[in-house]
Amino acid sequence: MRHGYAARGAGDMVQMHRAMGTNEKGRLAPPLVFHSFSAGKNGAPGTIRTSDPQIRSLMLYPAELRAPCGAALLDGESQGRKSVASIFFTAYAKAMMRRSLPLAALAATLAGCSADTTGYPSLAPRPAETMGFEEPAPPPPVPVRADPATDARIAAAKTAQASAASAFDAGAARAEGLARAARGAAVGSDRWLDAQAAVAELDSLRAAYGDTIGPLEDLAAERAAALQPAYPALDRAVEAARATSTAQTRRIDAIAALLKPA
Repeated sequence: MRHGYAARGAGDMVQMHRAMGTNEKGRLAPPLVFHSFSAGKNGAPGTIRTSDPQIRSLMLYPAELRAPCGAALLDGESQGRKSVASIFFTAYAKAMMRRSLPLAALAATLAGCSADTTGYPSLAPRPAETMGFEEPAPPPPVPVRADPATDARIAAAKTAQASAASAFDAGAARAEGLARAARGAAVGSDRWLDAQAAVAELDSLRAAYGDTIGPLEDLAAERAAALQPAYPALDRAVEAARATSTAQTRRIDAIAALLKPA
């Protein structure tokens, strides 16, 4: 009887492997599974895996129930769900597409490399590469057009400057005479005080001349703000006025040096 049970158990194992679609080593054998499904049988292919007589613990290995509709699962007719075949072949098609994309890209690259390219770029220096590091030549000066309004303002400023310069020269001559007369005089004496007053008057005359330079500088600032080109006559007038103001300052310092410091 023991050998009978062993033979029956071996037969059950064979039936179990057939039902699971595996061989004796436990590896899947898909053709058998799909063949059983395609045969139109209901339930699991073959027989259940827990066929009696039971050589197992019912608590751990209860009796297996038959699949309700195996052929319907394959054909996709069970309550509108996708069939096993459609799911399998969809996944298989996606995997094959992912594998074929790198091959397609490689083929496109090789096709581009094998194209006939007869027009190679020239290796001669480009125009930008032949340029040196020297500064470019400045553009030619823009010819200056006469501006009557600017010329009138320059002439008015020069007239005022001439009058202020004449007054300063007269005052400087008087102050210099008094300073020479007070040379060596004591500090606080009448001659010393007269000379000091004349020098202070020169400072006022120099400030009056400086006021005549302001209009010229304002005119130059207006032209610069309007992005107008330089006006040579205006530039020369400003430079001459500043030079005259500097000369007046030096003359005052020379006259004051004739007197004893306070």
